[in-house]
Amino acid sequence: MTRDRLNAKQEMFAQRVASGDSLAEAYRQAGYEATGEALYVNATTLSKKAKVALRIDQIVLARQRAVTATQMVTAQTITNMLMETYRAGLDLKQVGAAATAAMGLAKLHGLLVDKTEDVTRRAARSPDAPVEIEVESWLIEQGVDLSNGAPSPESRALGFVTDPVPAGDGAPLPEPRAAPCREP
Repeated sequence: MTRDRLNAKQEMFAQRVASGDSLAEAYRQAGYEATGEALYVNATTLSKKAKVALRIDQIVLARQRAVTATQMVTAQTITNMLMETYRAGLDLKQVGAAATAAMGLAKLHGLLVDKTEDVTRRAARSPDAPVEIEVESWLIEQGVDLSNGAPSPESRALGFVTDPVPAGDGAPLPEPRAAPCREP
């Protein structure tokens, strides 16, 4: 064993002291035997040895790091932080900070959602049809000549497209004609 290492009793003493035991209790728990005033003197002397004191500090620091690393960040802790920020913003008349904290609270508690949903409907053969078709296919079915955007002669002949009748002053618009039904 090297000179810098603790023996088993010293290690146990350092562990117990780092856990919060009194020096005398840690001394007894480590397996040392002393009574009366000697118990306190020996425990104090052992705790002041450089390698034991260093080991106690190492254990305490390692435990503090472990506690810090495992602290839970919960919705409640974030809510508390945002509430503090909101109140401080109002107290300091920093309405921007208060508004940002309020928005953060609303998002955290599900009152605001940062997402958009595409609700665009695609062309279909009928409004109730579950199957969507491509716009170009639908336009071709309707007889639109895709090269120039004008209705094709075939669509006019089948009655899919009618020419608008110019309405006179105050004259009602003509009723649209129903296109003949074709089975797909």
